[in-house]
Amino acid sequence: MKICCACSCLRLRQVQALLRDEGNTAPDGILCSLGIDSRYNEGCSELASYLFFDLYKHNQEQIPEDFPEEVLDDVIILIKAESVHLYCNPVNYSYLLPYVSHWRNLHLHCMTETEYEDEEAAEEFKISSFVSMVEDCTCIGIPYSSHSHMQKFDVFMLEKWPIVQAFALEGIGAGGFFTMKYKLIDVSEQLWQIYARLDPVSLDCLLNEVKWTVLPNYPPFRTYYSHGLISSNITDNSKSRQPFVLFGSHSSKEDLDSHCFTFPSEGHQIRNTGPHGGPAKHMLLQCVAPKGPLACARTYFFGSTHVPYLGKFLIDFFFFCRLLSQIYSAAIQAVLAGIKCFSINSSASKTVFELCLYHCVMVLYDLPQASMVVHDIPDLQWGGDDLGSVVFSESFLESSIYIEDRGEIYSCFTVLTSSVPRHMCWLVWCFFSLIHCLCNGTCLGTPLTTKDSSQVFSSSLLSTPEEGKLVFFSEGLLFISSHYGTITISKNHIKTIKVYDGDSLSTAAVLFIDYESSLLPHLPFHLHSPDHCLAITLMPKTKGYKSFYSLVLQVWNKPDSGLRMQHVVVLSIISGLPGSYKESLCDFLVDVNQECGRWVQMFISYHDDHFVPKLCTVVIFLMLHTVINVWLIRVGIFIFVVHACISVEFCAAFVLNSLCGTGVVNNVVFTGLTTDQKHPLLKHMQQLIRSANPKAAFILAERGAVTRTEDMRLILSDRGFSQPQMIRSRYLLYPGWWEGRFVSGCGSVSMSQHYLQFSRPLEKTLFLQHCKGLKSSLRCSPFTGNIYHISGKVLFSDSNRLMEVSCNSVSGSVNLSPDQGSTYSRKTTDSCYLLFHGVGITQEGLKDWLRQCAKQKVTKKVKKTKRTLTPQEIRNIHVKKHLEPLPPGYFYNGHQFVSFFGEKQNFHPLMDQFIEEYIQEANKEIDRFNREVDLYAHTDLFE
Repeated sequence: MKICCACSCLRLRQVQALLRDEGNTAPDGILCSLGIDSRYNEGCSELASYLFFDLYKHNQEQIPEDFPEEVLDDVIILIKAESVHLYCNPVNYSYLLPYVSHWRNLHLHCMTETEYEDEEAAEEFKISSFVSMVEDCTCIGIPYSSHSHMQKFDVFMLEKWPIVQAFALEGIGAGGFFTMKYKLIDVSEQLWQIYARLDPVSLDCLLNEVKWTVLPNYPPFRTYYSHGLISSNITDNSKSRQPFVLFGSHSSKEDLDSHCFTFPSEGHQIRNTGPHGGPAKHMLLQCVAPKGPLACARTYFFGSTHVPYLGKFLIDFFFFCRLLSQIYSAAIQAVLAGIKCFSINSSASKTVFELCLYHCVMVLYDLPQASMVVHDIPDLQWGGDDLGSVVFSESFLESSIYIEDRGEIYSCFTVLTSSVPRHMCWLVWCFFSLIHCLCNGTCLGTPLTTKDSSQVFSSSLLSTPEEGKLVFFSEGLLFISSHYGTITISKNHIKTIKVYDGDSLSTAAVLFIDYESSLLPHLPFHLHSPDHCLAITLMPKTKGYKSFYSLVLQVWNKPDSGLRMQHVVVLSIISGLPGSYKESLCDFLVDVNQECGRWVQMFISYHDDHFVPKLCTVVIFLMLHTVINVWLIRVGIFIFVVHACISVEFCAAFVLNSLCGTGVVNNVVFTGLTTDQKHPLLKHMQQLIRSANPKAAFILAERGAVTRTEDMRLILSDRGFSQPQMIRSRYLLYPGWWEGRFVSGCGSVSMSQHYLQFSRPLEKTLFLQHCKGLKSSLRCSPFTGNIYHISGKVLFSDSNRLMEVSCNSVSGSVNLSPDQGSTYSRKTTDSCYLLFHGVGITQEGLKDWLRQCAKQKVTKKVKKTKRTLTPQEIRNIHVKKHLEPLPPGYFYNGHQFVSFFGEKQNFHPLMDQFIEEYIQEANKEIDRFNREVDLYAHTDLFE
């Protein structure tokens, strides 16, 4: 079965919804153990088949036939409300990864291939992983029975599961009986209701079972008939099945109803079928597939529908074409609105699931078709004969699903013949002197460029990109089309001009021209749009493209030009966790860019858990052309590429799929060690991200430095984020993100950031010492108290200049660099701050840590007494005083002091006097020191 990332996440969310019962009766998690560890429990196998799309069925092509079943079944899953724990082995890991890599807050418990070779260590790892999975649970749900084999829930039978028995092992397991420590409930019936729900994968499988009996025998569609009278090849004589081409007044209601489209008929002739017996101004045609149900009708025109603006020369030669085009446009809008209304309000009997399946197959032979014909349009200008009719029709496929428990109908439709152009015209007459008149500088000023290829289109239902030649003038522009003639757009008709620049020589530039309503008579009717906006493209690597930036913009940006230029901003977003070197990558991009002022950086930090991971700082590049002023940023913004910076050294512990997920990120930039000293987990990290986002490009940029030209082009690319598959992935994988309703959840590990501002200088030696000591203080799961990244600006006591600091505790790197242009004569400043990122850290704890990096508070000294003297102090007094004169009755024999009575002692007879003198002198110094301490009171770092 084909893997569907969006459907896989949908199935997981449906299971997790069982754990969010408001009545507090839901379990904390659902345990699913496969293979021998659960004694091959059928309920667990059924849940695994649901989550892994029947991976464990023996007919799966991606699993070799000789693959050991006990190795494939070595899987334990614990599903929690906001996270999932998965134990697997390195052998079945690659098979499971495509199914789980896009799950949010996924915690993988897997050994390396080398570690797995030790069977005893592998078993101990499995048991310890199981214990860590369930340690914060109190109630656990068990999918005990399968839908096809109902069993009575027996807690004592669960104690016979090998993995549950291993839980009680002393030293390895948690100790004690699993069934006594946790409350266990059966969730089989709730899961059966989820299995029965319809999702895209299950619906596709069901439809394929029906289609296989029909499609192989059904011939392929032929796209269109050749224009002409070939009705004799078709047995169906209904009007909707008759191909025809009719011109001008020969398209009356009588001609359309006659069904006589074979020679000799004059309906196919263009002469004498127009107003007053002239050439036809339009033609009607209907295309029918000879062996299929596709059919459509169109009305095309001869001549233009507008009068080019020539200043004072206003001559309307194209009234008839414009009138017919207006009626034709109304018919198109009516048909498309009718299709939408039919799709929404179709009968409920067709939306019942059984009938819906039948309808989806039979619709191939009986496609609905919507059409509108306006018959016998009168000549409103000159009277006389009618102008003929206009017709428009489309074949479409509508689909509806009825949700019985909600009583709602979800419907959609697809127009199958939309690729047939809805509007075409062929120019039969034009102003031959127009180019000469304009080049002489009459109504558009002086020419700035020569003719060059371009395209013009609008948001009108009739419009498709039309190629032609474009000429820029000092007061407007000229577009020449071989189909509908010349378009002149003067500054008098222009409100604003917005320029989209993809910032790449390989990308077309687009001019969005907002025009006044006064331009409508001078604009081909099929380009009329409700927003009054035209889009004109400049092809890359052409003279017109280069001349626009080098010549035209210089003239149009002058204050007296009369043209209001606005620039559409292209955003290239670079995101990443703290310590991912995203700032270094930004600095690198600015340094290598040779055009001054082309880049502007904006920094955004996310503090919530909606859509983007917590603390995922985003750096936005605003790509501006040099001639455009920065104040125009607010005009229009397009996100074209999103990059995620990954430092393996840091993300080895934390991998957030939403940081690199499908639909969110175009390129993943690995900024850690990628060349000489590759991180051992880099290969596994790339494999995991590749599985979560198969379309993402990998870029190696150690510490933010890009070395390959191809990688630079990817980073500066202007395409990707708005591609249809990216948009589809965002809407399906993150439902509600566009309204801020999608919550990513925090999982079991939640990082936080804390901002500390202070006014006193730090001691550089102490700060560096404490920063480097963070690496050795990092703890394993649950990672509480770990500080992972520090950044900010500080002032050190040995300098009067602010320093930018960055510390990554995982890699042990500490970087200091002077803050450009900031010097302080004082030893205090309000600009000192540090931003801490970690797990389980508190504001007060961080303040205490930072206080140790500042000059410490000096405490008063305690006065000395004879009792408080240390032995070393007494020895020092003896060494200093032992040669002092002796009192009468004592002599020194070279080793000891001897009295008149022969008593010997090691210290001078006047030692007590010496000690007292020492204490008095020392206390005088202590008093002086304490007075200085009182004189200079200590100020706290945060006061």
